Amino acid sequence: MIRHRLTPILAFLLLWAVLFVHYMTNFAGIAPDKMFHNWQLNGQARVLGGIVADMHGIDKQGANMGRVYPEGVDPRDVPQSEKWDATYEIFADYPAGTEVVFDPYPTQFGLQQIAYSWLVRTFGLDRLAEIQTVTALLSAAALAALGVLYWRRMDPLFATLFVIFMGAMPFCIAMGRNLYWSPFLMWLPAVLSLFLYRAERPAVRAALLLAIAGAMFLKSASNYEYITTVTMLAVATFLVVPFFEGKRRPDLGMAFAVWLACVAGFAVAFLIHAQMRGEDIADGLRIIYAEDIARRTYGDSSGYSGETAQSLEATPLDVLRMYLTDFYPGKRVMIVPGKLFLALIGLCLLGLVHKALRGHAHFRRDLAVFVVFFSVPASWLVLAKGHSFTQTHINFVLWYFGFMAALLHVSWSSLTGFWAEIRAARS
Repeated sequence: MIRHRLTPILAFLLLWAVLFVHYMTNFAGIAPDKMFHNWQLNGQARVLGGIVADMHGIDKQGANMGRVYPEGVDPRDVPQSEKWDATYEIFADYPAGTEVVFDPYPTQFGLQQIAYSWLVRTFGLDRLAEIQTVTALLSAAALAALGVLYWRRMDPLFATLFVIFMGAMPFCIAMGRNLYWSPFLMWLPAVLSLFLYRAERPAVRAALLLAIAGAMFLKSASNYEYITTVTMLAVATFLVVPFFEGKRRPDLGMAFAVWLACVAGFAVAFLIHAQMRGEDIADGLRIIYAEDIARRTYGDSSGYSGETAQSLEATPLDVLRMYLTDFYPGKRVMIVPGKLFLALIGLCLLGLVHKALRGHAHFRRDLAVFVVFFSVPASWLVLAKGHSFTQTHINFVLWYFGFMAALLHVSWSSLTGFWAEIRAARS
């Protein structure tokens, strides 16, 4: 009994340590140096700018996040590739005797900025690496917990593949310590959902559902990126895990309860953000839709130009086609090459058809794994169609939120199924 309980704890601690060091140092050299050191500096600068403003009493103009510049610099005149440089320089060495101005970024509420700013002022963190250590520790802990829980709830193969794709791919390594993205916020609802799956007492279940709502609030109040994917990853527990226990149906009731908890957490964060954006909540909602939601989803293209207009004119199928078949050199790099990616999808579909025709015991399990984990990234690609069309340089990572692991898991199941039949036919 003691050994049974100690094993997952030791596995968690070991995986946590490895992932933390990897996020902080890129010790295996998997991520290119340029990506590791320079990825998404723009978003992270908005968190640092808010920290600088809090430390020095600079008016943040109603926002939490934003960049800072020396007085006299017009942000509109700064080249796009240099917009964040001043923020990092001012954070590292605040210019004595020079006025600093704040360029607000009200598009997100920026709760993570408030939290990191408190840590900086409370514990005297004056170096970026010190703040990133907190992010890396929490992100490594969340992913390690997911890996151990998937191992226990599903199987070792899926858990291993999930951790590899989410923890050891170049893009994910670079994301692991980024203050803006704070990836632990994306994984926490799924971690709580996996704990909820084994909870039996009604009070514990209610507490965990409330915790899932709270985790989704933290994520949505920090940034809105991938919120549908975060929700579906949490819901996936009750749609997939039952099949690994030999059950024939998913737990739709609890899946719906988890979905409702995530929606409730998002709704509270959204209303608080709306209050910040406008004179009242209704005005804030109008502003958020007009300035942010419309151009990232299904707004009227006549009000925009260039790539934004193209993104609104594109259909959801156009966007899915981009992420399934178009692999732009230099703009989006899939870890699995495009043709192999499609070949694996084809192998999965062939295997599913074969298992369905044979009445195979694992058909329902493999179908659930493939369909549910496809819906995890597809939910954002489709619902945030405009964002997905223009942000191909970052959104390809959505495939790693379970679908790449599912793809290889079902592919392996298909191959072993084919091989078993070949051996049976020969004997």
